[in-house]
Amino acid sequence: MSWSSTDPPSRALRQKSWTRDGFLISTDASLLAASDVVAAFDRQEVYWTKGIPVPYMREMLDNSLCFGMYACAPATTEEASSSSSSPRREFIGLARCTTDWVSFVYLTDVWVSPACQGRGLGRWLMACVDEALGEMPYLRRTMLLTADWARSVPFYREMLGMELFGRGAEGEGIAARGAFCAGGADVYQGVASERREIAVKRAPHIQSVRPRPQIG
Repeated sequence: MSWSSTDPPSRALRQKSWTRDGFLISTDASLLAASDVVAAFDRQEVYWTKGIPVPYMREMLDNSLCFGMYACAPATTEEASSSSSSPRREFIGLARCTTDWVSFVYLTDVWVSPACQGRGLGRWLMACVDEALGEMPYLRRTMLLTADWARSVPFYREMLGMELFGRGAEGEGIAARGAFCAGGADVYQGVASERREIAVKRAPHIQSVRPRPQIG
């Protein structure tokens, strides 16, 4: 991907979309209804967060790189004949990235509706995230926090190239890919002391400034 001198890197990243078998993934945050995301976060299976007031959710979505997933219903005859009608989309999944749009990405709030699981949509969602991250030429580090090593980190290792950096005693942890910068170990040591895990993938064009920790 190349950007003109007048276009910010975030512009292209916010305009990506993928379609498959009647499903859509889009990074256009305006397609996300904040109330739908609040309702999703309040579901029982979403154990890591809860819904927040809609205005705050709207602000959070607008300031993130969001991968919204939708089931697209075929247009009715009336809708097809109306030039002003919008496609019918049902919100069924999300992956949200907090990012500076250039060098750092924190992946969070990955969710696929239980009604749509078992179709490979979660893997497709992560493949779309990985494709977008691959278009950030100066990306140094991608991170995520997980509370379930056994299920989460192996999946993200396979789909996003995460590597285990350190393992806590209670199955919580941080998975990441990228290169450490000076002073980073102090921050990670603080995280490790809280019994979390760290996984890392180094960007291919950046060399680590400290020896790679043993995995185990």
